[in-house]
Amino acid sequence: MNFKTVYEAIKNGSIINRIEEFSCEELKPFLPVLAFAAFSAQDEASSDVSDSLDKLRSRLMEFKQCNSLVELVNVDVDRIIDDLINNPSDINLKINLRCASPYDKVKMIAYALLKIPSSTVLSNANISASATTFADMNLFDEQCSIDELICVMLMCVRRCPDKFDINLIIHALLPLPSAPDLITKLLCNLGDSTEASVEYLIALHYPDSSLLSKQRSDILFKLLGALIVVGGLELSSDETRQWILFITRTECADERYVCMALSIKLDIRSLTKIRSLFLRHATSERELIHKVSLLPVITKFNGSHKGFLSAHCITQLLTARSFAKHSIPIHEWISSQIVECTIPVHPAIVELITSYASSCLPIDSDCNVSEPLSQQFIQELFFGDMIDERRLVPRLLTLFFMLSLKYQLDKFDYSHHNNVSYPYKEEFECRLPIRYMIGVMNARPDDFHELRPQLLKVVSHFYAYMLPNANSFLYDINSDLRSSSFKTDGIGEVNATCEMELEMKCPMKSLALIEQFEWSRLQKQIHLRNFVLKTMNMVVDKQNMSDPFIKSLIYIWMRIENIETVQFVEETVQALSGLRITHEMLCMQPMLLYESNDYVFRNAPLFSCFLRILSFYQQDTRAEREELAKSLFGAQDSELVQMLLEVCCEFGDDKVKKLACDHIHQMFIADTSLLKLVHFQGYPLSMISMTVRLIPSMHACLDFVHDILALRDLTKRLFATLLIIELAKQASRILPFDEALAYLSLLIPSLSQIMDIFPQINDDISFLLSEISKLINDGMKASSTVAVTNDCHAQKLLDDIACVISKRGDIITYKCLGS
Repeated sequence: MNFKTVYEAIKNGSIINRIEEFSCEELKPFLPVLAFAAFSAQDEASSDVSDSLDKLRSRLMEFKQCNSLVELVNVDVDRIIDDLINNPSDINLKINLRCASPYDKVKMIAYALLKIPSSTVLSNANISASATTFADMNLFDEQCSIDELICVMLMCVRRCPDKFDINLIIHALLPLPSAPDLITKLLCNLGDSTEASVEYLIALHYPDSSLLSKQRSDILFKLLGALIVVGGLELSSDETRQWILFITRTECADERYVCMALSIKLDIRSLTKIRSLFLRHATSERELIHKVSLLPVITKFNGSHKGFLSAHCITQLLTARSFAKHSIPIHEWISSQIVECTIPVHPAIVELITSYASSCLPIDSDCNVSEPLSQQFIQELFFGDMIDERRLVPRLLTLFFMLSLKYQLDKFDYSHHNNVSYPYKEEFECRLPIRYMIGVMNARPDDFHELRPQLLKVVSHFYAYMLPNANSFLYDINSDLRSSSFKTDGIGEVNATCEMELEMKCPMKSLALIEQFEWSRLQKQIHLRNFVLKTMNMVVDKQNMSDPFIKSLIYIWMRIENIETVQFVEETVQALSGLRITHEMLCMQPMLLYESNDYVFRNAPLFSCFLRILSFYQQDTRAEREELAKSLFGAQDSELVQMLLEVCCEFGDDKVKKLACDHIHQMFIADTSLLKLVHFQGYPLSMISMTVRLIPSMHACLDFVHDILALRDLTKRLFATLLIIELAKQASRILPFDEALAYLSLLIPSLSQIMDIFPQINDDISFLLSEISKLINDGMKASSTVAVTNDCHAQKLLDDIACVISKRGDIITYKCLGS
């Protein structure tokens, strides 16, 4: 890839005419400056200039991130600067930058840049203080893509050079973990400032052991590569010597710099020997592990952190079970590190948690184990707002640890250790917001690239029924659940107001209120969950609400149910039934759902809600039932089907019948053996016509209905006969003449044998044969291609029928045979 040529084309202005010469990979590092040049000030450009930029714009549209960059470029920076100067208190720094609008992104980043001291001569202390404040704002490290950050900073420097100094911006970015990549890419997109910025960085002086000194070192090494590879810069002998002196006087905890400074080479195979000598003569293994446990956690730990980190060290020691061996607690350090994790999730923390879960269980004869995360820590972490964005990553990592430990415990060999148990309460675990967290993780695959596959594996093993269902894809979680743009203050007052409006018994006001909530954002609906549950209970009790009101209420309920915990489903069941039915009771016996108020089965919207809950607990109990005997697999499902058929028979509402039959159809498709089991059990004869008409999968009964006819129970035979009649009416078709002839050629010999076996039905069979003769004659007359000869297949059938009838002509008593 020739980055140097792209860089030169941008600097000399020939990039527009040569844009097709470069590949997407070569253009990708320069997307911010290309987007700025192609889309800024479009209205002010002349028609000739605009036409010349079309080729560049069309090429940039090949990049998926180009749309977001265009939105940023079109923001009026001058207006934002004036707004920030005149109204500095209006800025809201708590907004999640990733989900903010383009205007808010530019405003927040510009506000952060303006916070940098504008004095041209600053002491190291002042700049360090401003840099620390700048880093604490947490805007440039995890919440926004690096291309968007570069684009906004480029806009600020280009459009308002008197207010933004590129050198001061670079200096303020130094404390960030992602500073090397961020500053290098920024300077590559600001081509005319690269050399001056390098001189500025070299002129800075920090204590050799400080974080800023090491960050400055990494940035300069990256910039050196960028200047040589991208910018085509050739260093003179003096400049090269200056770089060597800089390298040798910089203290770095990296063997490359040590080897360079001491002019020696270390054999990688000798590292193990050096390690063993160090542990033997310098310190003991226990002392070393104790010091490791006292290492500070990585603040704001995310995917931008590079190199060998303390998390890698902890993971290696957990894998070797060193903490358990020396009884050194590490759970508090891991708890603190989990709390400090942010997006994008670093792969090191995923490996650490996996190793930690393994170290909490004994292996073979080794009884030494690490202490797991405390129940108190987990409860405090999950306490509070379910959609708290700041706790999302720690909660996901904690859930991953709990289920990883549980997964390994399922495969654990208890022959050597029979006192091992799961340390967390099942009642607490199943009420965690699993569905919401998995939904957010699926909506942001780039942020959870390393965690997502492993977490989905353990969640699907234990809580498959809590995974997001198909309805979850109808909503955009990223846009619907922006925790920063919604305030929970006053939610209690809103709940009270809503209840007062409904108690007024004014249908128009009640309908207007519920429709207002129906079109509100999902986040507001979640905070009004208690109002929704109380309203459902009132609808069931009073039974006088209008259908539009109930439909809107159920729509809101279904949106909340897509991401809420099982506690919401449990409270819904209690609202519909008026009974204290818990989630654990429903998992053991889903039939308790039928304790709901009779009005639920007479109202189609409420009944659809009932079916949603029924499906939820079907999936919950399915995994457990599969582990039981195969013969009992469909017992609960068949009972559920029978109850749904009774609902159709007793309440008789057409919409309810349609919903129930659609649900039964899905159950039959999911398990074909259930269809056979239900029909061998039987159901009221009056329901046969409805089931055949409304359940499309009933045609599969033709595969086994003859087995029901073979049963000795006459009621079963009658059931099968009526079922065959209804299926014949539903799926009847007329055979073509040629197919009918082939079918009858096999049927007539069998009818002849039946006449010998059952003489009492000879009259009926002879009459049937005569009717068949008439049909064949009519078919021959209608077809002009059939010749009536002895060799004709149809004529042969007529001869066979005549032969059968003539042999038994002496016993035909009452049927009038046709010619």
